[in-house]
Amino acid sequence: MTWVILITLLLAFGSLIKVQGKELVKFLLKFTGIYIVLDAIKSPLYLIDGRHYGDGAKLADLTSLPEFIWVIIWFAIGLLAAYFLWKYHNPSKPVSEDRSEMT
Repeated sequence: MTWVILITLLLAFGSLIKVQGKELVKFLLKFTGIYIVLDAIKSPLYLIDGRHYGDGAKLADLTSLPEFIWVIIWFAIGLLAAYFLWKYHNPSKPVSEDRSEMT
């Protein structure tokens, strides 16, 4: 299923480049990235329900760390991703200049 979603997104963004140009595609890619990062922050919070069900429960069984600790770890990873994306985003510089500074 993941491959179907990936191919669909690639075809959609590829066709937008041909039809609309690169500015719309850049905007849509940024919007999609922001949506995914915000979902990565929000989704682990659904596991705080006390039912001992799902990925957090499996990891708790395997590692003897409580499920709540895994939820905190996933939440922190989402927050760190959002922080680093915010910190390194600089709209005044072209993308090629940003990449050359990172290497």
